[in-house]
Amino acid sequence: MTVLLMRIRVLALFLFFLGASLPEGVIRNVKTYGATGDGTADDTAAINAAIQSLYPGDELFFPCGTYLISSGLNIGVSNVTVDASPGCATIKATGSGYFAMTIGGSVSGSTLLIASAAELDTTFSANFANIGGLNAGDYVFLQEGGRDYSTDTAPGHDTGCDVSGCRGEILKIASVSGNTATVATALHFPYDP
Repeated sequence: MTVLLMRIRVLALFLFFLGASLPEGVIRNVKTYGATGDGTADDTAAINAAIQSLYPGDELFFPCGTYLISSGLNIGVSNVTVDASPGCATIKATGSGYFAMTIGGSVSGSTLLIASAAELDTTFSANFANIGGLNAGDYVFLQEGGRDYSTDTAPGHDTGCDVSGCRGEILKIASVSGNTATVATALHFPYDP
């Protein structure tokens, strides 16, 4: 299985709630915009309505529930917090061919990890020169799945997940030393190149 690291160049500042004080803004609860979070109703339109109402300093909030989406969500507003009830909010994407959520910016390149990284590790290793370098404050997207060809054709595509599915996460880089990056929060999944 292949694990990809993609560096994301953020075009605007995005805050992920980590317990820090937030700028004054409005909490946009997705249920207020019609999302059910029941795991069966398609909540895409309701969540997109909440996203469209965001202004800098606002928070997009997901209460407990499973939010079913049928197309990608894109947050293009700067200085926005995305938060959820701890341990009980899930966004479940149906179908294929899209990322569940994109948050401004663009992918500037990709490279393979050069060593395994365990769940809850705070570091990972890759050849950062392949993506134009990596610096503290950058965001990266770690993705595993989609290129073992079990449901895809060579050379493989990021949107063609293998039978075990795709998994990934966006991480903020705290520091870089050689080919090892330290992340601001621990990895949520194990990655095995």
